[in-house]
Amino acid sequence: MDFKDPIFIAYFITIFSSFIISILFINIKNKPAYLNYFFIYPSLAFILLLNKTLAHAIKQYSAIMPLDTIQIISNLSFIIHFLLLGTILIKNIELNSSKRLLYNIFIALLLSISLILITKDLKQKNGLAYGITNTFLIAFCLTYYYSLFKTPPNSVLIHNPAFWIINGVFFGMITTIPINFSGDLFFKVGNVENVQLFKKLGSLSYITMHLFFIKGYLCIIRPHKVF
Repeated sequence: MDFKDPIFIAYFITIFSSFIISILFINIKNKPAYLNYFFIYPSLAFILLLNKTLAHAIKQYSAIMPLDTIQIISNLSFIIHFLLLGTILIKNIELNSSKRLLYNIFIALLLSISLILITKDLKQKNGLAYGITNTFLIAFCLTYYYSLFKTPPNSVLIHNPAFWIINGVFFGMITTIPINFSGDLFFKVGNVENVQLFKKLGSLSYITMHLFFIKGYLCIIRPHKVF
């Protein structure tokens, strides 16, 4: 982990900013109900990043919080990752006839992801859980876009927090899946340079996703301005 790398610095600042803004908006009364618990997502992202950064930077900290423990937490965070993002997606899909089916699929996937995680070695990266989680989040995003054409919204989309958050999820998931898959392939053949390259590309994807999240929050206090 290169702490002087501009992409790492931008990544850390963006995740931290997303975390701070989500905390500041906890008590905002006019925010949509689907954002009530969304602050957990950027908070968890920042905690994981901070733990990993401290474990690499400070030997004493790595003794308290070893990388294996951080990997276990990271794997289990997939459950919260899918729960929070999936809930926002489904709540904003305006397909009343399919709502119950979407919720049933969502619950089945959540249980499946949890089962896959707890039956595997949590100290190792779980590619299957990662793939299922992000693939179905993309599917839910596409369903949301379909619902926009099927049932045009009453409000201007660029003033809607959900629109920006869902666009962020879609961009983040659809770019990180091939990036991580490619990175894993290069890791298996020992191509360290390309592994590092794809890690940086993955960071750029998450930077973009969290910038969309920040924009979504800003829509709450500046609903009539374009960011």
